[in-house]
Amino acid sequence: ISDTEAYVLRFFDKIMVVYTGTDSVKDVKTDLQIELVLFDSSFPGCKVHAGFKKAFIFTKQFTDKHVSTDLDVVFVGHSLGSGCATLAAAWYSKLGNKVSYYGAGTPRVGNLKFQSQFNKLVPNSVRFKFGTDIVNTVPFWPFYRHVGTEHHIGKSDYCCNITFFSSITDHKIRNYVI
Repeated sequence: ISDTEAYVLRFFDKIMVVYTGTDSVKDVKTDLQIELVLFDSSFPGCKVHAGFKKAFIFTKQFTDKHVSTDLDVVFVGHSLGSGCATLAAAWYSKLGNKVSYYGAGTPRVGNLKFQSQFNKLVPNSVRFKFGTDIVNTVPFWPFYRHVGTEHHIGKSDYCCNITFFSSITDHKIRNYVI
C-alpha cells in the first residue's frame, strides 16, 4: 500500500508529527496517483490527491494513538510527507485540535474547496520553497491549489536561473534543513 513514515515527538505541551518525503519506488508510485478524490464526507466537496490520501490513511492508525485534543499539534513534512502533513493538519483540526502546519518542498494537495477549508481550519500554516524547487509546481493548477502561506528561502536568484536540473536539485531535503 505505502511505506510513508510518520514520527511523533512530544515537547511538554506540544506534539510534533513529522512525515517523511519520497524515498522509495513505492513513494514515487504514491506521488503519481494524482487523481482527485473526495477527502472525507466531513469535508463536503473537498477533493485531494489520491496518493497523498492513501499515504495519510496508512499513517493515521499510528498518529491516532499519539494525537490528543488536549495538546497543540504541529504537522511537518517534506515532499510527499508535506502532502500527508497537509491532510493530517486539516483532519485533526476538524477534530478539535489546535494545529500548526509547516511544509517544505510542498506539492499542491487539493482542489479550491479543500484549499478554502484548510485555510479556515489551519490559519497557522506555512510552506517553504527553496529556489526553483519543481515539486512546488505540481500537480498542476487549476485543478490543484496550494494551502497556507508560501515563503521563499535560499537562493535569491531563483527567478533568473531556472533550469530543469536546478529545479530537481533545489528539492533536496538538505536545502530545507539548517
